[in-house]
Amino acid sequence: MINDNSIEIIGRFTSGTYVARYKGKQASNTASAKWAVELLARKLFGPLQRVTVTRISEGRDDQDGTFRVTVDETQKCSRCGCTWRNACAGGCHWVSAELCSACVDESNSQDGAL
Repeated sequence: MINDNSIEIIGRFTSGTYVARYKGKQASNTASAKWAVELLARKLFGPLQRVTVTRISEGRDDQDGTFRVTVDETQKCSRCGCTWRNACAGGCHWVSAELCSACVDESNSQDGAL
């Protein structure tokens, strides 16, 4: 781990498949090591959290190597302003690229009260 908004993941080619693993989770594909890391990032951070995957070892993206996955800390909820680092009280997750689950729950509660 580099800091609390990025991690390092190794992508490897084995038995005809690129595989990326991190703390008990894994993702694989037949296209490239970088794509395996991107798929794993979706599992780790959620499919709607924007991340950047950067190769930090020498070589091409379709070869074995080490990649850094960094969370985009500029992504924020358009209603309440929460971010990956500063979630809503009680927690939340992305339901769209710029809307958190707490704001969706809140709007659904208000709609039901009418």
